[in-house]
Amino acid sequence: AALVPIVIDAVDDPAPRVREAALHAIATARLGSGAPRAGKALADDPWTFVRVSAAEALGTIPADARAQSTIAAALEDPNPKVRVAAIGALGKQRATTYADKIRERLDDTKEDVEVRALAARTLGAMCERGSVDRLTKLADRARFPASEADDRIGIAAIEALGTIHPTDLDKRLAPLRDKNVRMPVRRAADRALA
Repeated sequence: AALVPIVIDAVDDPAPRVREAALHAIATARLGSGAPRAGKALADDPWTFVRVSAAEALGTIPADARAQSTIAAALEDPNPKVRVAAIGALGKQRATTYADKIRERLDDTKEDVEVRALAARTLGAMCERGSVDRLTKLADRARFPASEADDRIGIAAIEALGTIHPTDLDKRLAPLRDKNVRMPVRRAADRALA
């Protein structure tokens, strides 16, 4: 406990690797008192890996509206790694208030594939029932993908549907379980139903 203030102060250290280590310590110990400094690092640090660590730290602390707002702002960060970390943090916080913002990342066709795939999974983890129809459409694209993005996002959407598990899941996934559908897609649909 005596080291907590030192760890939190280290988030402002001149060396970026020290800042990153301090943020990892805040995350590991789930130090809610580190949230203000982590939020400042997420918003302002010039180093991508520090901003990623800041988002991850904020995701581990007890649910906090101010922290969630800071994380949501990072969904607009210029670096996709930070946006991935921000989506993951909102998912860990179960910040359903920001489901629309996560859905925007999912629907942005110019967005990085990793960001979009994690957005789909996170909506599933949040049990965001308002996204079920959209996830079903994206899952269906995995049957005959026009690109790697369709495939990866489609599989993520199948997983999300399995997590949400709407009452008509069997009907939604039936086209993906057809014998003419590629094996990875069929297996994903089977896992979602199980």
